[in-house]
Amino acid sequence: MEIAGVIKFKHGGLWKALKTLGWSQSELARRSGQTPSQIGDIINMKSRPSVERAICIEIPLGEAGQYVDILSEWPDDFRMKTKGELSVYQEISREQLSGPNPQEILERKEMVENALERCTWEERALLELRYINGETLQEIADREGCTRSNIGSKVNKALRKVRTLQKYGSRRLVSGRHGYHVEHTLDALD
Repeated sequence: MEIAGVIKFKHGGLWKALKTLGWSQSELARRSGQTPSQIGDIINMKSRPSVERAICIEIPLGEAGQYVDILSEWPDDFRMKTKGELSVYQEISREQLSGPNPQEILERKEMVENALERCTWEERALLELRYINGETLQEIADREGCTRSNIGSKVNKALRKVRTLQKYGSRRLVSGRHGYHVEHTLDALD
């Protein structure tokens, strides 16, 4: 299967201003007294606007706090030589397009849950605050009354433990000076 990635050229300053304000091309057209197709032609660099049209567009943007000098970024003799887009083609297999296997997702989730069950209460709480609630290390440190680096060390240690538990499953882990390792017994060597 062949897919195409298409990149369209846009007027950078104008495009950025619209994205910052959360405006659509139609919204800018309404506020500037232009038609949506006129705005689209300018954004897509199909036609250079007149001075009057550029001012009509710049005024509502400026009133909203976005200052764009449309014509200064657009040379007088500019002509888009292509259709305003760049296409790249590549062969992609169906497997690359499809998402992960639902069974694999379920197995990974079970492995993580099993590993978390073997963590201490503090390790589980730190991992939940950091990766589920999305709190920063500084926010967790402020709540716990310790330093950011201390929390970072504890979170990293908990992550190493979870990864080791995922890798080695139900074998016994021993906490050492450099993290966790699998306890080697005679039974494990047989």
